[in-house]
Amino acid sequence: MNKLQVTSYKLQISQRGFILSLAVLISAVILSIGLSVYNIISKEVILASSGRESHFAFYAADTATECALFWDVKQGIFATSTDSLTYGQSGTVDAKCDGVTILPIAVTGDQSSAVSSFGFSGAHYCASVTVSKSGNGTTIESRGYNTCVLTDPMRLERAISLSY
Repeated sequence: MNKLQVTSYKLQISQRGFILSLAVLISAVILSIGLSVYNIISKEVILASSGRESHFAFYAADTATECALFWDVKQGIFATSTDSLTYGQSGTVDAKCDGVTILPIAVTGDQSSAVSSFGFSGAHYCASVTVSKSGNGTTIESRGYNTCVLTDPMRLERAISLSY
């Protein structure tokens, strides 16, 4: 009689740890995608907040321009030459911008033109203004800042120039 012989074959798997390597690879890809999304989102948040801060700087410049225009047109406190004494310098007018006194006003120039400068700061912003007068023309340059801290790396400046 023939005997059946049972033989067993053992598979030799030479690719041990393949599933583990695949899992690590997929985890690394998902982690890098997550970090990339986080990086993009954090930059978007910074961009959005800088837009908001830019508005504050512009509003400061606009407020300072309107204030200088008011005091120049209504009161004429800015010098037309270094020979002319202004109301602001003589102390007869209490010039205020946004509730803050803007005096003293620095004046430079010559007999035919003058440049008056002043600055003021509000609760969260500040501005510097230069009023240049020569002949029949006047130019108001205002620079607004979202913060008054000079060393702040997020400090923004917006400028407005007005000629009439």
